[in-house]
Amino acid sequence: MTKLGPRRTFVGGIAPPVLAALLAALPLSGGTGEPAFAATDLPAALIERADRSRARLPVIVKLRREPSDDAGVKARTAGLAARMAGAVPLGPSLRAAPERVTAWVDGERLRQLAADPDVAEIVPNTAFALPRAEASATVASPLPGAPADAGRGALVAIVDTGVDGTHPALAGRVVAEFCSSFASALVDGRPLQPIASLCPGGETRVEGPGAARPCTLPRCEHGTHVAGIAAGAGLPETDGRPLGWAPAAEIVAVQVFSRVDDPVLCGGPAPCVLAFRSAILDALDWLTELARERPIAAVNLSLGDLGPHGSGFRFSCEAEHPDVSEAIARLEALGTTVVAASGNDWLTGRIAWPACIAKAVAVAAADQPVTRVDDFANFGPTVDLVAPGTAILSAVPGSALATMTGTSMAAPAVAGAIARMVAAGGAPNGVRAALALADAGAARPLGRPLLVTYTRPSVGPAPAVAAARPVEPEPRVSGPAAAPLSAAASQPASESAAGAPFGTRALLLGYPKSATPDPNAVETALARALGLVAGKELVVRPAPGGLVVEADRPLEAARTGAALPGALAPRSVTAQIGAEPLSGPKR
Repeated sequence: MTKLGPRRTFVGGIAPPVLAALLAALPLSGGTGEPAFAATDLPAALIERADRSRARLPVIVKLRREPSDDAGVKARTAGLAARMAGAVPLGPSLRAAPERVTAWVDGERLRQLAADPDVAEIVPNTAFALPRAEASATVASPLPGAPADAGRGALVAIVDTGVDGTHPALAGRVVAEFCSSFASALVDGRPLQPIASLCPGGETRVEGPGAARPCTLPRCEHGTHVAGIAAGAGLPETDGRPLGWAPAAEIVAVQVFSRVDDPVLCGGPAPCVLAFRSAILDALDWLTELARERPIAAVNLSLGDLGPHGSGFRFSCEAEHPDVSEAIARLEALGTTVVAASGNDWLTGRIAWPACIAKAVAVAAADQPVTRVDDFANFGPTVDLVAPGTAILSAVPGSALATMTGTSMAAPAVAGAIARMVAAGGAPNGVRAALALADAGAARPLGRPLLVTYTRPSVGPAPAVAAARPVEPEPRVSGPAAAPLSAAASQPASESAAGAPFGTRALLLGYPKSATPDPNAVETALARALGLVAGKELVVRPAPGGLVVEADRPLEAARTGAALPGALAPRSVTAQIGAEPLSGPKR
């Protein structure tokens, strides 16, 4: 059984949509969309890919387990290796499934494996690239504003490029580490493909302190940045204000990326980092073991792939990689929320894998304030939530801070918020409880309206965009690696009002920055029209993007917008999900 070790340092990683340029030498998602490949009936797409591979294609081979124990499975594996006589180099078995073993094949070896009586199925060991990087403004968005003790007692896992546990914002709170990194098989001492493990010592699987240290290749800062958004503490550079949404939560660091030194495989400059299906399965299995010993509030997956045709997924996609879907379902059954980024591919109506898996919480990115989904963010009917993802300030290796933009930044905001809910006892059963609380307008884990867009059919056909964030004092960041910061500039609200499927106690009235009316005038007009006492039962406050209206009873967006005449009329009205009742009069 996995044991939590002493609080240690760790380093982080990344992953999103696989580039079309990965070609046949590395497996893209299964070409037929079938969940598994029977050994006696291989899909033509897999055979063609193996035939075209320049060296060998990485696959996962499942042996016929039958009523056999692990020792029997190992004997079968040894027998298969002997029959292949080295023609098919076999790698390590998966942690949770010793009957599944990694292997390298070309077309001839693939057919040879398929004909073996002990082989049940063969699937590609798909590679997942980092998400496309989005330009990040030098002006950072406001910090979340979480209390310093938010999330205390909760555990949040970051499956990425590694986490720098020595960073002052994370130090002392990395309590468990694991690394699974796929590497090329060796033939006559030479690798079949230029793919190397990034685990300590070049091992393909390492557990314990230091196992998930960050890699040092381009973009390896991603994992540390993601961890800081979920659970980063306050720093002198931020006047003590926490970077993260659950700054007291403990962190489980998991590194799943490999080094690739081929520009063709990278789909661009080499070296690059890619995460393989076998490594992700290992990581989810290890986290499942950990969650049985100590509950994990949330697992963050800021990585993904657009599928066999590079066009993303419109509907739930359990059949794309069913073994990963099953692993996520096992975590959810233990009360763990698996959060995944929707991807940065400018897609409308489609999102990336694994966010499209029904039991994962799919998160898209929004601007600051949260009034509209960012243009780059994949957005479709399977997106669950939208969270801030533009110019997010967080930790990077070496005690530095930097801003990044993307759905990779929005997903850990949700993971951290759920960790805080779990720590406060508000969502003991994980993802579905967390979503139900937010759906009911009862969840405000950070003391303010939180998450944002609901598009699942069970919630209602109209998305309700929320989470206005107050302007905060300007963080002071020093040092050569620090990005210049200032308060986030307000942006015009969307022209179209988003209707909420239920009443809410807070609304964001959208106005152009240069034409925002006096809050007192709006408060007086609304209180009169709605029959409420201004300053007590209803208050209006300035916020980025316009004005926030809070009341001691549910408000209807359409009625509220229509109640304001002439120059006071807003350009949009967006529901603030999870607002609490007013606690007292405006000060």
